[in-house]
Amino acid sequence: MTMKRQSSELIEDVSASSAAYLWNTLPEIAKLPCAEGFERLYDIFHTAFTAYFDGLEGWLPSPSDN
Repeated sequence: MTMKRQSSELIEDVSASSAAYLWNTLPEIAKLPCAEGFERLYDIFHTAFTAYFDGLEGWLPSPSDN
């Protein structure tokens, strides 16, 4: 079931999950050549913005209990 979520709640959820993912992958990204590392960082930020805007339109499912 999908639902529209409040913007502030959505910002918090997307920010927290994106930060956690970045924190876990940053050591590997730091080992990459500069251009490749920048591309990976760009992809992470782009994905976060996409998730936020999709969430505003109700494209994200409700969180699970897991």
